[in-house]
Amino acid sequence: MIGSSTNVSKCPQNALEILYLDFNRLNLSIPESIGRWTNIRGLDLSFNKLTGSIPVSIGRLASLRVLSLSSNLLNGIIPNSIGQLTKLYFLDISNNHLQGIVTEEPFINLSMLWYLDASFNNLFFNISREWTPSFQLKVVRLGSCKIEDGFPRWLRTQRKLKVLVLSNASISGPLPTWFRLLPIINVVDLSHNKLTGSLTTLPPRGILLLKDNLFKGLIPRWLCTWTNLQVLDLSRNRLTGKIPNCLWNMSLSVMLLGSNRLSGVIPSP
Repeated sequence: MIGSSTNVSKCPQNALEILYLDFNRLNLSIPESIGRWTNIRGLDLSFNKLTGSIPVSIGRLASLRVLSLSSNLLNGIIPNSIGQLTKLYFLDISNNHLQGIVTEEPFINLSMLWYLDASFNNLFFNISREWTPSFQLKVVRLGSCKIEDGFPRWLRTQRKLKVLVLSNASISGPLPTWFRLLPIINVVDLSHNKLTGSLTTLPPRGILLLKDNLFKGLIPRWLCTWTNLQVLDLSRNRLTGKIPNCLWNMSLSVMLLGSNRLSGVIPSP
């Protein structure tokens, strides 16, 4: 069992390469002796009831590519030793009780990382505005964490983003001008924050969720040029003026504009 350091020590060292124990009922802690499996490439302990902290010894798993600890009862901080996993490309620690301040320290050497999910924890991200990551992320999920000092500036270098979820993250202030210069992102969820200003700095995307913010001004007509737009949620903001007629001609699956200050009429089908 993964929860027993005695049983772990009986396993042949450096033999195990893949260990998936997801969707079980494991309810002990991850032992420090897990660091002996130095040849392991994939470790998935998600959807269990594991308690305790992420062991510092996890940094000894030098061959690790995939680490999923999501949906457990883990607490404590993200150990800086994760930064020793230089081959890691998939990191999911979401849906736990992790806490503390997160700086760029655990991520500096993760140049191969392309999937990062730390959502639904009690984490405070305080990343230096001058930091330039060595990785290129495709998926970023930091929903229900706390992000200090405005919109994350380190995202400006991420040119391969496909999914960006920063919902309910206490982000305040306007969207930065460089945000519009990013390539097309399939999914952007910035809902339930305190973002202000107009919608003029949005890059094209397929799913755009901006519900429950403080955006004001008109709905820009150039939204209609986004041929890949499928879901648009601008509800619970402070938008004014008329709904652009061209929006009704788009092939949107969902359009949510409730609880704003919009005017005009609903056109005939």
